[in-house]
Amino acid sequence: VSKWEPEPMRWLGVHSMYQLYRVADEREEAGLQHTSKLAAIADRITGH
Repeated sequence: VSKWEPEPMRWLGVHSMYQLYRVADEREEAGLQHTSKLAAIADRITGH
């Protein structure tokens, strides 16, 4: 059995964060009066 590479999980994680920020931006542009909770979650995960 060969050792599994972590790259697919890394790719999935990065693209999931991009999607969270994209949806958060769309919600904020639609008139949300405060920072989207999705953005706050993504910030926490990414360390911002």
